[in-house]
Amino acid sequence: MKVGQPFEYTQTFSDNSPPVQWRITVTKLVCGIKSIPHAAANPKWQGESDVPEYITATPEAGKEFCRVDATLTNIGKTPGSSMDFADVVLDKGQFASSSSDEEATGNLNNLLNEDTTTNPRATVKAARVWSVPTGSTPVAVLFPFETVFSGPTYRIEL
Repeated sequence: MKVGQPFEYTQTFSDNSPPVQWRITVTKLVCGIKSIPHAAANPKWQGESDVPEYITATPEAGKEFCRVDATLTNIGKTPGSSMDFADVVLDKGQFASSSSDEEATGNLNNLLNEDTTTNPRATVKAARVWSVPTGSTPVAVLFPFETVFSGPTYRIEL
């Protein structure tokens, strides 16, 4: 599987909820990102309008961000919630998201989409970020996020 090549994935649930069918296209996988605007929660924000709720996310010293962007289309007959990516594979190894990466990913996805539910025939955008060593070269991204029931099914390569 390659970036830009759509694939289909059926999301199943352990509680017998109806499955959700997706068509997913990874549109971009890049590293070397020094900052992501509006992806970090502003610790000074208390709900007032004169202080921004989100500020620019920056990685810790010696690190940079890698980011994957994708479109997800619900091709089934039941509503679903956006799917999530697992690890990123680099020339330096496989990397998982840190807790600050998870926060940045959540904030970024909130900016990309107004709603967390995707009805049939609707398309949403999705992104995920990872903090990785500076100078990393992306190789692939794994999908979907691992659960106690299964690991990633797809490896999407550059």
